[in-house]
Amino acid sequence: MNKLETLDGKRRSTQNLTRRPVDKNTWQCYNVDTKKTWQSCGTPARHGGKNMNKDEILAKSRAENAGGDEREKKLRVHRDAFMAWGPILLGFAMMVIKLCKGQSPADIISILFGMVAMAELYNAIQTRKKLHIVLAAAYFLLTGYYFYRFCAGIF
Repeated sequence: MNKLETLDGKRRSTQNLTRRPVDKNTWQCYNVDTKKTWQSCGTPARHGGKNMNKDEILAKSRAENAGGDEREKKLRVHRDAFMAWGPILLGFAMMVIKLCKGQSPADIISILFGMVAMAELYNAIQTRKKLHIVLAAAYFLLTGYYFYRFCAGIF
């Protein structure tokens, strides 16, 4: 029989130290020796130290994933960032056309600065960093200036 020395200096048998498959969601494991389907292997503190039944586990999982799982959230963030490039590229193309025709591109510039200002405002709200607050204020001022130039050109 194999013996194992523990931290307290005692020698113990390794016969009962067999690895059993563990389900990380329920923190229960299959007992190979008794051929029982599921046996408690000790629950972590986050479950309150008690075994959870299937309905409790499903309810907790649904509550955690109410806004979508991690992959869906990541896809949404990347989609929104990718989506912003469409108006930016279209705005630059329209600005070049207006400049070639001799017109003022102030309306397009105000829209582009407005998009950047809103992004910086979001960053400022989330991080509360002074840099983002200053940049958001500067972009909003530029947006207002170019919008004023656009309105002054119309009237």
